[in-house]
Amino acid sequence: MTQTSLPAFPDDIFSDRRFAGRWKSWTRKDATDFWMPGFHPFRISTHPGLDLYISAHIRKGAVWEPLETAVLLLLLTSGSVFYDIGAAIGWYSIIAALKVGQAGRVIACEPERDNYQLLRLNLRQNELSNVTA
Repeated sequence: MTQTSLPAFPDDIFSDRRFAGRWKSWTRKDATDFWMPGFHPFRISTHPGLDLYISAHIRKGAVWEPLETAVLLLLLTSGSVFYDIGAAIGWYSIIAALKVGQAGRVIACEPERDNYQLLRLNLRQNELSNVTA
């Protein structure tokens, strides 16, 4: 049996400020652009006022779930396969697709119609051909 070990996490991985503070964002009326040194910039469109949680948080230019996002970025490597079950508008699908690259694959599942439409829009506007939704 082959054992897989987790990568060594930085001591301050649980400090949201350390991770989230490295991200830069620019919010427009219909979308927010994110950029972090060493990571591909991306755009995410959000619900216009309907979603008081994910969309509202992202529209403020804040990283959605900074700890979980940091852990995902540490665990995924080029060529990985990532399943995003309950993908909502695609935050983790976008992050994962950019991290695993064209050698990898992301499978995004979202049952709610409005979220699914935004998920598909977000994948298209970021030109992510390695994601199946």
